[in-house]
Amino acid sequence: MLIGGGSGVAGSLSVLREMVINRGDIKRCWFIYATRSFASVQWCWSALDEILRPQDPSRAPPRGFLRLSIHVSARLTPVQSAFIDTQQELKGVFRSGRPNWRKIFRSFGSQNLDGKGVKKTKVCACANKAIYADIERAIVSLNDPTLNIEFSSENFE
Repeated sequence: MLIGGGSGVAGSLSVLREMVINRGDIKRCWFIYATRSFASVQWCWSALDEILRPQDPSRAPPRGFLRLSIHVSARLTPVQSAFIDTQQELKGVFRSGRPNWRKIFRSFGSQNLDGKGVKKTKVCACANKAIYADIERAIVSLNDPTLNIEFSSENFE
């Protein structure tokens, strides 16, 4: 799982691009972008589109490899809502409000069972300290011995 928060999305997109091109043993990736500003979504979407539909088709992610989720905490204007409605690709990935990290970790972790029944998930976040703290609290609060979340971050203020 790769998380970009606010302006941390720039670093996350670089990591995502490399993960798509050089997947190694990574079976799938969930990319989550959380921001306050809808304008950031428009910028991020064009950068994501370059990753999803590169000029060289051999560099495109395989079907099912990448799951996207974009969260905007600011209230949307009617024009912004109409824009989302016209963008087929945004309909399935756009969420209004902050991410529910507990719910996200539970659903993602259940897809990553190892041979011993432990759900293994690696999480990397490029975000501010507030998002980092929210993620860390959610991981601790899960208190599930079968859920193994390896969390690393690059936080900033």
